[in-house]
Amino acid sequence: MIYIESLKSYIGKISDEEFADLAKRIYEITDFICEDYPKHREWYFHKQLPRIFTPNGEILFARADDDTTILAMACLKKD
Repeated sequence: MIYIESLKSYIGKISDEEFADLAKRIYEITDFICEDYPKHREWYFHKQLPRIFTPNGEILFARADDDTTILAMACLKKD
């Protein structure tokens, strides 16, 4: 089974260290695009990730049954 979750829903529910690890694991599945978009890492950690602490951003991710494998992610922005 595959679960679609919101990174935002983990705010305050897991430790800061666990949250940072989860955010990093979500990022890692997109790291390959840094070859074409060199500032992708900077964008994710300095723009998109902080945005989820506001009403204007969201990071969704799909997780496998094993609870550790991140299969997909989507970054959403509301203007």
